[in-house]
Amino acid sequence: MNAENLSRGAGAAGAFVAAALIKQRKEASRPRIQRMFGASPRRRAGEQLTIMVGSQLAGGAAAVAATGAVAGTQWYRDRRARLASARIIRQVIGVAAMTPHGVMTEESELIFRGAMAGTGVARADLRRLEGVPLPASVSDLEPHALREPLLTAVATVAFSAMAAANGATEAASRMPALLLRLGLPRPTAEAAAARFLEDYVSARVVLSDHYRLLRPEATGTRPRLELPLSDTITAAQLAIAIHPGEQARHASRRVLTAVIGEGARAVLDSRIPLAPAVHAAVRLASQLSGQRTPAPSPPPAPVTAPAQRELEQGDPE
Repeated sequence: MNAENLSRGAGAAGAFVAAALIKQRKEASRPRIQRMFGASPRRRAGEQLTIMVGSQLAGGAAAVAATGAVAGTQWYRDRRARLASARIIRQVIGVAAMTPHGVMTEESELIFRGAMAGTGVARADLRRLEGVPLPASVSDLEPHALREPLLTAVATVAFSAMAAANGATEAASRMPALLLRLGLPRPTAEAAAARFLEDYVSARVVLSDHYRLLRPEATGTRPRLELPLSDTITAAQLAIAIHPGEQARHASRRVLTAVIGEGARAVLDSRIPLAPAVHAAVRLASQLSGQRTPAPSPPPAPVTAPAQRELEQGDPE
């Protein structure tokens, strides 16, 4: 899995878990009646907004953490590779820069210090490497099969350091043994030593160009941080859509709607004046059922006294 997929997966997972936890807390904080029959649309909209914002923050944090973990892992691998390479370079160039008496001249030590600086290793790590003694001679050097371009860079700098400590002619005679330790066959090592001598005498060697090649290449580019917004939104919406008790709540709402609705219709059919509490019940029934409740009919007009006497006397015919 690459860094981008890991970041997207972590962001989606973080958003889903955060949305589920926030939703669970919102559910637990509801009154009993809302836990039984569900919250109002306005409250649900507010809760979903809180869930979306919280899940976005959690998903972004998870994506940042995943990207940082990948970057940290790559940095650690690069650091280990630099340390391993610097350890080999120190042994090879260090033993080449020594005289037969086991010391470095001023010029060969300057070349050696420049090579170690070119490895890109931190000063603290270089000081730790200095605690390991250098081989006493080329024959004591452990074999190290180097690859290009590190092989040519190390061999060129080593020949220059050896020539500075012992002279160009002596370096040409001792260089094949060193190249054998670096994995070259004898004919190739002898030909390479002659070429190094020719380049050194003709002043065609630019050590600064080879110093830049002593640092190993990075194992990979650092991952770029991109917040997986679409993935976190999808994960949060999925967590919001999961309602284990939604069916039970739907049934409870239907029962409540039927009870309140039937009661409201009975009141309306009775043609009596509606109290404020009945108005509230009608509105609640309308909200729960999603239907418009018909407006109540006005109460009958009071019977006046003349009309009442007329009804009592009946039809004169």
